[in-house]
Amino acid sequence: MFFTSPESVIKHFEGREGAVDSRGVVEYLRALVATNAIAEYLPNEEYAKPSRLPTLVVTLCNSFS
Repeated sequence: MFFTSPESVIKHFEGREGAVDSRGVVEYLRALVATNAIAEYLPNEEYAKPSRLPTLVVTLCNSFS
């Protein structure tokens, strides 16, 4: 499947629209970085926000189930 923007990759992945393979996970991670949406998962000491990267990894693993 061809996507025209990082936002469309994120929407597709998070909407569980179709099967996801390892290439889809890579594209999803690239899209998170490109849109800075990855910041949601990163720790922020200023706001005492812990890392949510383990949550992201679980989500990605569950995508293959």
